[in-house]
Amino acid sequence: MPHLATTYAAVNSLITLGGQAALSSINRDKVYAFLQRMKDPSGCFRMHEKGELDVRACYTAISVASILNILDYQLVENVGNYIISCQTYEGGIAGEPGSEAHGGYTFCGLATMILINEAHRLDLPAVIVTLNSNRLVVL
Repeated sequence: MPHLATTYAAVNSLITLGGQAALSSINRDKVYAFLQRMKDPSGCFRMHEKGELDVRACYTAISVASILNILDYQLVENVGNYIISCQTYEGGIAGEPGSEAHGGYTFCGLATMILINEAHRLDLPAVIVTLNSNRLVVL
């Protein structure tokens, strides 16, 4: 079963091991079609067919699309709105709206917002405080 997490891992492995030559072996049209199938009208992505919707899926999908230079409006549409709906009162980002913030999801949400050029829409001072309190390094 195709899965966003393993797609993300495979693409990053190709970068690490083979660089551009290895990346050129990827069928971008098929990857794009897969990403489109995983996109939910809410703006979020599913990790796999009929799988969970969460910020992690947004990050893996947007990251892969960015690396492969296939990121477009259709993939980005409403992703920022979904991630903003996951930012909690203390500044962190939850996996899904109404859940508890988590350091890993905060990384995924912030990284996604940076990749889609919408980080300014988050309450960034609150994110930084949350990341620092979780002892994550903010660069």
